[in-house]
Amino acid sequence: MKILITGGLGFIGLNLIQSLESENEIVIFDKKSIGSVCEMYGYEKTKFLHSSHIKAVKGDICDEELLFSVLNATKFNCIIHLCAISSVAEAESNKDECNRVNVYGSEMLLKTLSKSISKNAGIIFTSSREVYGDTKGQMVNENAAMQPINQYGKSKLKSQQIIEDYAKTNHNPCIIFQLSNVYGGYFDKPSRVIPNFSAKLMAGQEICIYGGEQILDFVYIGDVISCIKKALDLLSHTRICERFILSSAKGVRLKDLVLLLENEWQTKAKVDYKSRRNFEVENFLGDNTKAMKFFNMRFKDITQGLSLYARLCQANRVVLKHTQKELVC
Repeated sequence: MKILITGGLGFIGLNLIQSLESENEIVIFDKKSIGSVCEMYGYEKTKFLHSSHIKAVKGDICDEELLFSVLNATKFNCIIHLCAISSVAEAESNKDECNRVNVYGSEMLLKTLSKSISKNAGIIFTSSREVYGDTKGQMVNENAAMQPINQYGKSKLKSQQIIEDYAKTNHNPCIIFQLSNVYGGYFDKPSRVIPNFSAKLMAGQEICIYGGEQILDFVYIGDVISCIKKALDLLSHTRICERFILSSAKGVRLKDLVLLLENEWQTKAKVDYKSRRNFEVENFLGDNTKAMKFFNMRFKDITQGLSLYARLCQANRVVLKHTQKELVC
């Protein structure tokens, strides 16, 4: 299978590429270079990027000419669109850039796709649980109203709608994954909640928590990758257009997450509680029933995932290393 992965050098992309079989022909489109990623994570952990079946193109998702040249050079079977401003706080502080990358970037990808030899490719898009906004403690499924409260959620909803409309109009098979808080694996960003809290615990530093009463849903990276791979296989022979919430379907209060991490790391946390930021969702609990049935999945709960993450970190000293030097993804 010939696969284009936008944003392929980010957290999800690296985990996905590492797990894909070598018979796939993979082209990565990313603003970063493979060299910078290898420098960040170390050659041993990223040597899979130097495999002969992987090619990388460095560029901006809004560069129409470059995008077209990539899409028209290879007849791709599937486009996995991961490229995004993925931080809620970053999106809120730079709304124009968030819209440029997340919304206009998606529009540009589809515009160039429609004119290329890859125009019939399947599309996999990673959306977010942020499109549902605050769910007031209720478990939501794919039929729930989508009412985002922050810029990131609004941009993801707009991108999602653009892609769904395009796929239905042009008869492209399409799967959209609405991800809850993804964590785990070697390439998790140090700015994200679980690696950030873990690094502070290991270093004996103070953890800053905005609020603490928020109830959030966390999904393990391995489960996300499994679903994407199953979607790839499905889109190769089935014409569907579906949305799936990927979650553990179990909420955890943010302040209780600290207790779980204390248990994993066997150390006491120093916590500084601050007022919750108004652009952050207070409650989200996603119903994963549709994804479980469709992809024959069992999603790990937070305790299982944290145990896997802690063992990985202890074996690789990954959290401390990445906290010292963060690469913007």
